[in-house]
Order: sequence, then C-alpha cells, then structure tokens
Amino acid sequence: MESLPTSKPEILLASLVDNLVPLAAMIFATANSKGGVGKTTVSVHLAGWFHLHGMKVVLVDCDPQQQAAGWLSEAVPEIDIECHTDPTKIIDELPKLLKSYQVVVADGSAKLDEVSRALLLVADAVFVPCKAGGLEARALTLATNVIRQVKEIRKGLPQAVTLLTQVQERYVLTGDMAEAAEEIGFPVLDQKLSLSQVYAQAPTDGKLLWQMGSRAKKHALEVDAVFRQTLPAVLDDSGISEVQKLYQRPKKQKKRHAA
Repeated sequence: MESLPTSKPEILLASLVDNLVPLAAMIFATANSKGGVGKTTVSVHLAGWFHLHGMKVVLVDCDPQQQAAGWLSEAVPEIDIECHTDPTKIIDELPKLLKSYQVVVADGSAKLDEVSRALLLVADAVFVPCKAGGLEARALTLATNVIRQVKEIRKGLPQAVTLLTQVQERYVLTGDMAEAAEEIGFPVLDQKLSLSQVYAQAPTDGKLLWQMGSRAKKHALEVDAVFRQTLPAVLDDSGISEVQKLYQRPKKQKKRHAA
C-alpha cells in the first residue's frame, strides 16, 4: 500500500491527560483482565466511528476468538482487518501499519497475558472498559497497575481512560469502585455505557449500534458521546459527530403559497 501523506488529522485524548502531545497517527487498544466488560464493543465501534468520519482505519483483532474481526467484517466490510495473536508480531507489525493507516484500533485479549502487555507496549492510547460494580474493582486495579508499569517504562505512554460499562439506571458508584477509580491515576470518563440487551444484539445482527435504527438510538449516542469526549479533534468545525447527524431530522421546507 502507498504511504499516506504526512498531513494527517490530529487525534488525541484531549483534556483528559496532562501534558498531551498531539499525534498525527495513533494506535488505540482496549485492556482489562476480565472478559465480558465491553472491550470488543468499544474496539469495533471505535473503528467504525473513525471510518464514519472519513479516516483510514484498520482493526487488529488480538483475541484468539476473533469476535471483533467477525463482527466488523459484517457490519462495515470496507474496513481492513488483521489478526495477530503473537506478542512479537504485535510489537513488530502494529507500528508499521501507521505507514498505511491513520488509525490502528486493536482489540485486546480477554486477560492480561503477554498479548495484552505487547499491545500496551505499542499503543498510544488505551480504553479500559470496566463493569460498574464492587466485584469489578479488583480487576480494574489489576489492569491499571499493569498499564501504570508500562507508562513508567514508556515515560507516559500509553494514555489511558477508564470507561464504566453495563451501568444500570440510578447507578451509584460503590465504595470499592470509587476507591479504585481514585487510585488508578488516570481519568474515569463521565460518560458511561448503560446496561442493555441492545449491546448484546448488535454483534448477533452483525451491525454497529447506529446501523440498528431507532431502537438503538440511545445507546448509539452514548457510545458516540464517549468518543466525542475523548477525541474531539476528529470532529469538524460544527462539533457535531457523524453519528449525531444520522439522527438529525431534516428540516421541513415551508410550502410557498401561490400569489
């Protein structure tokens, strides 16, 4: 593939981490030691979101089950997909992809193994999805401790944010979760993903949330809000995302009366 021009749009986790340096191209990853917390949901929708905004993106599925690859290939077949489960290849091959793509989105494995550590060694930014509940605090602490160790080795990278998922209505942050969130040392997003069967239905249907019509509007917009909060530089001057535009009703034109 031909290399992209050097004047690529800036992508960054703006205002969430101190002393950010805008980057022309980035590798995004998801990480957590527990399965079923939404890593694949975030990865697949992030890749689809970048694509919807006109960016050249590749999804790298690093989970042996390759659920992300299967889901995205059906939902948005135009997006390129690669699968790498060997830690050495992840470290060698993912940075090379930035010569051909503006964004690399990597779906991490379901545990903090060598594959996950390899991703952390090359990623510029990491989303840490975490189910909202006291029993999840230990897993959150484990995941963030590993990220913190890598950040010390890489002198600040990867940038990281925690995203609470499967949040029920009237959710109140438990003491364990509040304590874990306070101790991790990088931001917990205000925007959360709610508990809904729609999230489970999307991969079954082979669609992204914003491809599922009005029944998924609420959840499509909350996923979009996560990316708008963390990646505002991707939006155009209007500040309105392409997902929001999908749900905007066209203005009715006033009928002209004959004189």
